[in-house]
Amino acid sequence: MTILTIVKLTCILLCFLYVLFRTDRDYLLKVAFLFTFASDLILANNPTLPLGTMVFCFAQLAHFIRLNRNRKFLKLYSIGTLTTLIFGFILGIFAPENSLFIFAAVYAITEIINFILALSFSKLTALGFFLFILCDLCIAIGFILPEFKATSDWLCWIFYLPSQILLATSRKTMIK
Repeated sequence: MTILTIVKLTCILLCFLYVLFRTDRDYLLKVAFLFTFASDLILANNPTLPLGTMVFCFAQLAHFIRLNRNRKFLKLYSIGTLTTLIFGFILGIFAPENSLFIFAAVYAITEIINFILALSFSKLTALGFFLFILCDLCIAIGFILPEFKATSDWLCWIFYLPSQILLATSRKTMIK
């Protein structure tokens, strides 16, 4: 593990610790950051490991539950997402390369929904998810076009760290 990777992980750990020791009772944000930090630890060792992406799906799902106010959509989407993740996990036992695409699709869809939901939550939270999407677009470009991987890996952190700081400092209050 490089020193830069250790610095990056330390920054995400600090965001997690900030959320964890904050005095409010925003437990879903604490869960989201726990999964985020766990996923970053996994992906720091192997960026294409499907398990890291699957764990990130749980972080996005925690954000989704936190932001969503529509109980029917919450139940339907959560059950569908968990079913798909279980299917992806079972598929991963036999064909890990295929499970990565399932996890990435679940992750991307949930992240976009979270951005849309965050628009009525707070502007800073929405900005956090927008930056998160830009980060993941950089990762996708590096995955699809390997000749740009080094650049996209560097560029994604320009968006990722600010997104995590914005999400860590978001409060559980809706825009009226």
